[in-house]
Amino acid sequence: FQMPEEEEIDLRKLVMILFRNWFWFAGTVLLALLLAWLFNRYSIPVYQTSARILLEKNVPVAGGLGGGSADAAAALLALNRLWQTGLTRPALMELSSRLGCDIPALVHGGAVSIAGRGERVEPAPWRAGWRPWLLLVNPGFGVSTGDIYERYKPDLTSALQPDTFKNLLAALGSGEAAGLAAGLHNALQRTVFDKYPLLEMIAGQLARLGARAVLLSGSGATLFALVTDAEHGRTLAAELRRAMECQLWTSVVQIAGDLRPAF
Repeated sequence: FQMPEEEEIDLRKLVMILFRNWFWFAGTVLLALLLAWLFNRYSIPVYQTSARILLEKNVPVAGGLGGGSADAAAALLALNRLWQTGLTRPALMELSSRLGCDIPALVHGGAVSIAGRGERVEPAPWRAGWRPWLLLVNPGFGVSTGDIYERYKPDLTSALQPDTFKNLLAALGSGEAAGLAAGLHNALQRTVFDKYPLLEMIAGQLARLGARAVLLSGSGATLFALVTDAEHGRTLAAELRRAMECQLWTSVVQIAGDLRPAF
């Protein structure tokens, strides 16, 4: 941080500077300690060379899209190649589980089935070349994942019917959009909607406008709607803005479940 430029230090200004930067200090120290532990735990040589990483965010922060976890996975894969550490993908997945529960799945890449706390990752079926379209909608605010988990008490999969997940995997393997729509489930959605009614209003409006399926992504605040193609997604986004009469971040994307990051 930068000290005040005045020769005589104003104690109140100094306290405010420290207060604004304590998150940065704490995060830097914790990251350094974590990296030191990981290097020691896995006997990874400490490289004298460094890496400068420029991070350009194109998705909302705290949006339930796994953006931070994807950044971590990409950094691990890139540094593993840059520094030629020799770590295999399974070794990187095990290492990444210390950083976040969903990072091993992202290091693995592609469509996956996850069990436990995220450490058990298996490839999920996916019809080659199938690219379903989604409309992503974010209201412009973030949701604290920790807060939502504190509010949600049941098991995350307790409400699932026995065949729901099996049917969903079958739909992914056959590339059946109707089966995908029928199998979508997010146990956290009701808890998030109760705290943020605007999200439920947006989801309801998307359904009324003809979205094939609408669901909360992760713990929010982003919602996604299954659409037929890019044009349908753009039209739906425009109609949603007119109906809601508020600022919304939207993006039309495709899912490529048969692609994995290079290793």
